[in-house]
Amino acid sequence: MTQFGASPYNTAMSDETALFNDEGEANHRVAQLLPLRDGRHVLLRTAYPTDARALLGALNEVANEGRFLLRRAWEITPELEQRWVSVALGDSDLVLVAMLLDNPHTRAEQEIVGGLSLVRGRPEFVRHTAELAMWLRAAYRELGLGSAMLEYALTWLRAGSDIEKITLSARSSNRRALNLYRKYGFVEEGRREGFIKTEQGYEAEVLLSRFVRGPLLARHADGPFYGPDLRGLPQDDDELGDTGG
Repeated sequence: MTQFGASPYNTAMSDETALFNDEGEANHRVAQLLPLRDGRHVLLRTAYPTDARALLGALNEVANEGRFLLRRAWEITPELEQRWVSVALGDSDLVLVAMLLDNPHTRAEQEIVGGLSLVRGRPEFVRHTAELAMWLRAAYRELGLGSAMLEYALTWLRAGSDIEKITLSARSSNRRALNLYRKYGFVEEGRREGFIKTEQGYEAEVLLSRFVRGPLLARHADGPFYGPDLRGLPQDDDELGDTGG
């Protein structure tokens, strides 16, 4: 299996408080060592430009299942890799990768097993929003990893961003993903019925969102995960293959 370079981030913190410093404040760019329920360990960290090809290859593996995305594969070209590199290098976006480790002590990275992206709106009037997409390879679902990545992203937003609203979409058949997002305070804004057509028939694209700051937060902050402190949240088995296009 391909190994990736050592992480330049602080990976000394390995428990559920890894995204917080000694004063309980959120750290902006810190890698988190995460034990999975099956005994394996992964490292959650922001992506490097050199991750682009492996990341796209793992994403294509999920896409090829045909159950989560809007296509079965992307053609991995230098231009597509460069697009991912530019997002990974930017200050306004987050590209998170979950790296399988050979063991928690040496922390040699083996392969990418999941990913999450938060891409800020580019036009002037939607700069306060970010689109979220998240995916996991099949062997790493229902292990608490989806919850951990989502918590990382929410903490990252609160720690060092002025983004107010997260948006995302999921296929209506992806019930585990929908349950996971609702658990974390996302609400359904609408559906595009019959938007997706596969060999099995038609299904809807479900549009969800949640606020993380700003004047509209108070109107929507009635869920259990709108508070400022994400430590100690349950990680149940609501996992997902992928959301977003």
